[in-house]
Amino acid sequence: MMTNKLKPDWAGEDLVSRFVNLLIGTKPIYKVMKHQARQVLIKTAEKKGIPWRQTYQELEGSGAKGLLEEMTNPNVVYPDYYKMPFHAYEEGNLCWQAAFEASSATQAMGLRVWPKENITWETAQSRLRGGFHQVLDQYSPETVKDVLIFDERLARRIADLYNLTYTGTLGVLVKTKQAGYIASVALAISMLRAKGMWLTDKIIDDVLQLSGE
Repeated sequence: MMTNKLKPDWAGEDLVSRFVNLLIGTKPIYKVMKHQARQVLIKTAEKKGIPWRQTYQELEGSGAKGLLEEMTNPNVVYPDYYKMPFHAYEEGNLCWQAAFEASSATQAMGLRVWPKENITWETAQSRLRGGFHQVLDQYSPETVKDVLIFDERLARRIADLYNLTYTGTLGVLVKTKQAGYIASVALAISMLRAKGMWLTDKIIDDVLQLSGE
């Protein structure tokens, strides 16, 4: 039984991959494929205990859409390809449907790699993501004693998996003030925002409270 795949069978440059890419490039066929693939993914998910449609309905009625204006950075201009049809979403992956289904789709994705095995989505995810980490382990040091600095959420998730210590830009500012190197975190934040760094008011309030301002 093969459980250590680094990628699904259809991902790559082999004959199956080229054939799938050919079908995807044929619009009438791709439209049918897209609908069927979506239905298979949803049915697979719900059969394995992932409440796909229930989760979507809960998020749809959660009031999340009302928070968009508050959380949107008006200075960000998204590339056109972000809004082009992708996967099963005609409006691209920035639409509400994609957002509300992202969690369920992510959990279900690994199940399609091992369709003949009776495994949970957690096991499938571990296998699928584990392939990435196996490759990463070949290049990473055994121990990291320093504190890493980054703000990206994905980077922080990976750091958590490896029990790495990290902080963000604002954390550095707080420590810098505590050490007496700067007099005002608020001033530094104002300078960062002037350079285009986007921060919510809540994050700023929390940081200023930590820094005693």
